[in-house]
Amino acid sequence: MPAKLPLASAPGPTLQEIYADIYPHAPSGWYVRLLSRELPKGALRQVELAGREVILFRTESGQVVATDPHCPHMGAHFAHGGTVVGETLQCPFHGFRFDASGRCVHTPYDAPVPRCKVPTVPVRELHGLILVWYGAAGEAPSFEVPDVETEGWSPMQVRRYRFRGHPQETNENSVDSGHFGIVHGYRNVEVLRALQAEGAYLSVQYAMDRPLFPGLLEPSTYAEFFIHIHGLGYSRVEVSVPKLGLRSRHLVFATPVAPGEIEILVGFTMRSLRGHVGLAGKRRGLPLEALDRAAVALGLDIFRRDVEQDFDIWKHKRYVHPPQLSQADGPISFFRRYCRQFYPQARAVSAEAAE
Repeated sequence: MPAKLPLASAPGPTLQEIYADIYPHAPSGWYVRLLSRELPKGALRQVELAGREVILFRTESGQVVATDPHCPHMGAHFAHGGTVVGETLQCPFHGFRFDASGRCVHTPYDAPVPRCKVPTVPVRELHGLILVWYGAAGEAPSFEVPDVETEGWSPMQVRRYRFRGHPQETNENSVDSGHFGIVHGYRNVEVLRALQAEGAYLSVQYAMDRPLFPGLLEPSTYAEFFIHIHGLGYSRVEVSVPKLGLRSRHLVFATPVAPGEIEILVGFTMRSLRGHVGLAGKRRGLPLEALDRAAVALGLDIFRRDVEQDFDIWKHKRYVHPPQLSQADGPISFFRRYCRQFYPQARAVSAEAAE
């Protein structure tokens, strides 16, 4: 369960409150709801997404399916007694079974199977993650999140948090270079690749001297951060520390779960030390598996502390639009224009205004 932080009293309107007429819903996109290992074969889980309940289950063949929570027959809730039977989801009330497409394929009655169907929700399983689509206007997925190579990488370790916030504001930190030094103690920040957007994909690459332990200016090391954002629910940062020959992935997945509340999943994985050049000639006798585990635990702790440094800001800030920006701020305006594509209502309002 995520660590539920106290919900701070709002000092001012949130993004969603200010734009309630234009942004009445959470932004459309793919949102990480579970890790793959949290849904074994034959398992069923209920998750939250943008104020609604979603049922996730994995069939005996390994397919992940997402559906509405209630049986279309007579309304029973699948999370309260429902089971996975082979490739189907069985209702706890009358034993009706539904396949991966949501179609009823079996009843215990000696009668024709009725033509009823439970609505399904688009779902994807990529590099150890289960992502569920939320369409603010009920639309089908408009983009995909690409898969990444996991061979030779450690199992992802995660922490979960829940508090007042919005996924757009947490993602905005990725381009807000002005806060890197003030909040996180990063120094000598340099843009290696300027912010770019292609459809739902946004990327930017930085280099900086960062403290090895948050809150301390020394010791520090040079690191490069390549940020990949796919919508407002998926942010992956590829990190390299050339001096130490280390590569890691830092993941932040923000999900709207209820009005005004988000869940943040912070993940960390790193390239195994078995392929580390500096250790290549010293493998004999070294417990590299134990070393990998220790390095991942330390890496997650450092990254977790980095992210937690933003929490107090996120919980108490108000959404200012338009912001009164300095020339030294990052490309905030660019980012906010990029975000508009995930609000169908905003697109509709813009289209009407242009007519």
